[in-house]
Amino acid sequence: MNRILRLALALALLFPAATAALAGDFAADMLLTADGKFLQDGRVYVKGSRMRLETAVEDELQVFIIDAALGKACMLQTAAKSYLELPLDPRRLGLLALSGRPDAAKWRRIGREPIENWDCEKRALELKNPGGASGEMTIWYAEQLGMPIKSVLREGGRSITMEYRNIRPGSIAPALFTVPAGYQRMTMPAPPQGMGAPAPDARPAIPAGKGAPHAQE
Repeated sequence: MNRILRLALALALLFPAATAALAGDFAADMLLTADGKFLQDGRVYVKGSRMRLETAVEDELQVFIIDAALGKACMLQTAAKSYLELPLDPRRLGLLALSGRPDAAKWRRIGREPIENWDCEKRALELKNPGGASGEMTIWYAEQLGMPIKSVLREGGRSITMEYRNIRPGSIAPALFTVPAGYQRMTMPAPPQGMGAPAPDARPAIPAGKGAPHAQE
């Protein structure tokens, strides 16, 4: 899976860990940056426990559909009209800092801060890695939406930020969270015999991202 998409999906999967509540329906633009520099943009749709994340890789639209309640996720390859089912395991997404789902009680409440006119509670969580290194996740949780709309992961002297902009509350069509008719299921390729899967904390170079062509709302 593309490194940028792993980052985006890992941060998206952490959002429900901040609260047990279901999110409200909304669509938004997504922006992913590293140390203040652009990595990727896209669009997100949220409906309760379901999320659809759209972004582009080499001018091809790729779509993640996540159902946190059912513990399911899949990636759509729109050009090939195929899909790949993915395990909802943060350790497989390339961020060692997300190796476990933090308990909401461990979040430290910092105060309140508006993000794009949305009143948010700012929370922070220390993330400890098995190797001894540590990082910190900061989120801005919008009670009106039932989920964070900005997160910043600081680790190893670097920072990764994911934020939602131009948030548009309103009913989201359930069809956006299903695999379209006619798509063929792909299988996850197994590693060569005698070789293990890549370590969860493997960190390949981060390529420059491109803007995503969006589906119609």
